Amino acid sequence: MTGDIVSDEQSETDFVEEWEQWHRAREDRLASPHGFLAITGLHWLGGDPERFHDAPGAWSSTNDDVDVELADGEELVIDDGLVTGHHRFHSLDEHGRGHTTVTSSSKWRFAMDAA
Repeated sequence: MTGDIVSDEQSETDFVEEWEQWHRAREDRLASPHGFLAITGLHWLGGDPERFHDAPGAWSSTNDDVDVELADGEELVIDDGLVTGHHRFHSLDEHGRGHTTVTSSSKWRFAMDAA
């Protein structure tokens, strides 16, 4: 019987240590530069192009995609490639494939998630 008690105590200790490790990793991920806590604005896009004070370009959406029209002098870096003019972001599949990271010269960033 004593062995069972030690085993239960060890299981509880292991569980607590594993949970604390998971919790620290989760908080680090949320507080990372691109984590959920880094969000500074949330904008719902419609069919008419719209400008936002913290982002270059005029943004709009269709049923499946997001469009941005960049004016002269505006640019985005999309997955390490420089973009000017017009760009269309396609929707993600049900598994989240197609995640895109965008950076502007003003260090504005966003990640497009599933619609």
